[in-house]
Order: sequence, then structure tokens, then C-alpha cells
Amino acid sequence: MSRKSHSLFGTSSVLGFIALVVLAVGSFFYVQIDPAPNNYSGEQSNVTPPKISGYYDVSEVRYKGKELILTKHARCRMDCRQIDAFEVNEVLTHGRINQRKSQPDASPCPKYAIEGKSRDGQTVRAVVADCDRNVKLVTVIDLDNDYKCSCK
Repeated sequence: MSRKSHSLFGTSSVLGFIALVVLAVGSFFYVQIDPAPNNYSGEQSNVTPPKISGYYDVSEVRYKGKELILTKHARCRMDCRQIDAFEVNEVLTHGRINQRKSQPDASPCPKYAIEGKSRDGQTVRAVVADCDRNVKLVTVIDLDNDYKCSCK
């Protein structure tokens, strides 16, 4: 009978060491990742909003997988009420539909009033017209503050 010797640098020891290193590295990266990047209690989080180039960058904002188009009125209201594209995305993604303020039977596009908290604690209502090919942002409202906007 031949016996295999298991030296310190044998195959099973090297594989064990590699597995240990992989687990250690994986644990390090797991701890570094914020598992809940959006904090909707109104507290600031470490989420970096999308870069705003030009007036507003909404290229990453989607509703039900459709492109979001800003109306002139919505752009004006966002500017006046200090609501940016990232905050609109938060509300569209995590907010709730206010059935009383929505018009699901509107023609040609159903309108939905979606409400939620933004990263800076604003209670925001975003009104969208959910058309066949895209979604139009009709307006945004800060429900906690009354702004003097001069939008037409």
C-alpha cells in the first residue's frame, strides 16, 4: 500500500488556500457595497445622482421600460421646485399611484399621479401620461412647499 503524503504545499493545501483568498476578497467587496442604495426616510444617502448635462439629463429615466419625455411645463416646474431628474426617477421607481389624482381613462394617454419621497426629503408628485411608445412627464409638484412658479 502506498500512502500519499500531504505536504504543506500539496495540491489540497493550495486549493484550500485559494478558496480562502477568494472568500476573503468576496467578503471585502460584499461589505463595501451598500445593499439598499436608496434611503426613502428623507435622510441623505451615499447615492450619486446622474450627471446633469445641459438642462436636465433624463436619458436614464424610464417608466414601465419606456423613454421619459419632459414637457416644457414639467421642465419649468422641476427647475422652480428644485426637483432634478434623479428625484423624478426615485418617485417613478419607488412611489405609489394616487388613484384620486390619476386619470386612467384619459385619452389619448392615461395619466397617473405617482407620489413618493425624494433623496432630499421632498414629498413629490409626478404626473405622467403613459402613451403607447413613450411616457410624458406632465408636471412635478412638491407637496410640502408652495413655490411661486411662473410656468405657462
